[in-house]
Amino acid sequence: MRPPPDAQEAPARASSATLFDSLQGTPGGETSSAIPRCWVCMHLTLRTGHDGRPVHAACEPRDAGITDPETSQSAAKAAQKGARSPLARKVYDLLADAWPDGLTDDELSQALPDQPIGSIAKRRLDLCRAGRVGRFVTEAKRATRWGREAYVWRAEFPEDPL
Repeated sequence: MRPPPDAQEAPARASSATLFDSLQGTPGGETSSAIPRCWVCMHLTLRTGHDGRPVHAACEPRDAGITDPETSQSAAKAAQKGARSPLARKVYDLLADAWPDGLTDDELSQALPDQPIGSIAKRRLDLCRAGRVGRFVTEAKRATRWGREAYVWRAEFPEDPL
């Protein structure tokens, strides 16, 4: 007969079980305060982004790759990115105002004519990764101005400001 979980010996300090337990939380549901949280999605992470903040690789915006020209890389570093950037706030506000009907990326670009559609789509993706924007449950699609179908996006928590 096994003793109850709380009566078992604690794993050795440097064991992988200790790291796993601290990432997943203790049996009582409490998480270790020593493990930082991702600044985008607030889940526990051990990874640090290029700016020094804790972030998951999937949550960190990547606008320019290693093989892109130096000008593209410097522009990507200077751009205001993430779910809390000014453009992301505009995108979220538009989606919250259009709730529950939602908007496509094409409709977002028409509402923000001074912004490149690629930047709008990237900030919408940042909002998706942060859990603030999602597709309709039925994955509704609407025609764009060019006659192609596009997903309809909506704010997940329209009553909460970003």
